[in-house]
Amino acid sequence: MPTQTSTRSADGRSSERVLVRHAAMPALLLLAALAVAKQVQYLLDYVPGVDFRPLRAAAQSLLSWHNVYTDPSFVYPPTAAPAFLPTVLGSTTAACRVWVWIELAALVLTAALVARHARPGWRTAAGAVAVILLAGGTAASDSLRLSNVSVLLAPATVVAVTWFARGRWRPACALLVVTLLIKPLLVPLLLVPLLHRRWRDLAVTLGAGLAALGAAMLVLPGGRDVGHFIGYVVSGTNLHGIEAVNSLSLTGWAETHHAPGLLTTAARAAVIATAIVVAWRAARRRDAARAPQLGLLVLLTVFLSGSLSEVHYLMSAAAIALLIVLTSRTWHRAALYVPGLLLLGLPLASVSTVYHSRMLYGPLQQNWYVLAELLLFAAAVADLLFADRARAGNGRAWPVPAGS
Repeated sequence: MPTQTSTRSADGRSSERVLVRHAAMPALLLLAALAVAKQVQYLLDYVPGVDFRPLRAAAQSLLSWHNVYTDPSFVYPPTAAPAFLPTVLGSTTAACRVWVWIELAALVLTAALVARHARPGWRTAAGAVAVILLAGGTAASDSLRLSNVSVLLAPATVVAVTWFARGRWRPACALLVVTLLIKPLLVPLLLVPLLHRRWRDLAVTLGAGLAALGAAMLVLPGGRDVGHFIGYVVSGTNLHGIEAVNSLSLTGWAETHHAPGLLTTAARAAVIATAIVVAWRAARRRDAARAPQLGLLVLLTVFLSGSLSEVHYLMSAAAIALLIVLTSRTWHRAALYVPGLLLLGLPLASVSTVYHSRMLYGPLQQNWYVLAELLLFAAAVADLLFADRARAGNGRAWPVPAGS
């Protein structure tokens, strides 16, 4: 009987997948534990604080009712200063250590949030892989070393794009606006509801955010100096000259490698033009389930073509990319994102600390991260451009985790 044979064959393949999953699970969990343990060792041997000290300085200025922009490296909205008040507790070293441990916990939380959207039966394995890539890799090590607040925004990024994909536009917009009051890293994601014509949701949430910003500018000491931080960020901060190697934008890459200005302008224009065409086509389908792909596209467009991009920015991009992989309907579309994710997630920097050296450094490290950005950008473009229109919006519903 052909029908019985087909059924037995399908059952056999299903049993094989279950055996493979159970066999691989201990190895994945062990690798995830080792990845986190290596980060712990890395953090115990190193006292971070390059980007933490301006936060603490602004909080201390606020307590003394002095200008929150006394430290010129404080490049955040005035609304962020009250949120950083807990950083004044204890000594600078102790406070910074607590801060960076919170950041590591945020990366593990991000991995857990992403893994919740894997298919049933694979969520534990997906969680282990997510921890390895998001909390144990090169980009995570360098981000924790800098101790920038961007790392804390990665969980919010996952929640926001998830809500977009489920059509929960107003809560997602509200969450993004809250993050913008701390750091405007995720402002490109507001283009997702804008392209889906969610005018009212944007107006309500942005109106509340602007009201909070206006109040902070009027009330907080130095709040009206917000123009300082805007101009400083738009100009690329201090990442010029020998520091340009730390900028992961095309402009920073070109400055480091002394690339011709015309070539740099053409590359940036190509990225922007490609993003406009692809985003316009994607928006015409009005498929909310493609919001993560669209969000990744606009984020990387700004990171690449703007004046500033740093390694800690990429943690949010990596989280979205992994979320897309775990929710893709076909394996070949998920595979588009794997090369870029591996470049960010391979634990090379962590391994190299054993030998007290860096395997990636200077221009080579910059090349590594810019290549990862370009690969993820190309993946989002291909995913959106060549999406199966016949199934767009008609296939498997965007997964909702059990208990949510």
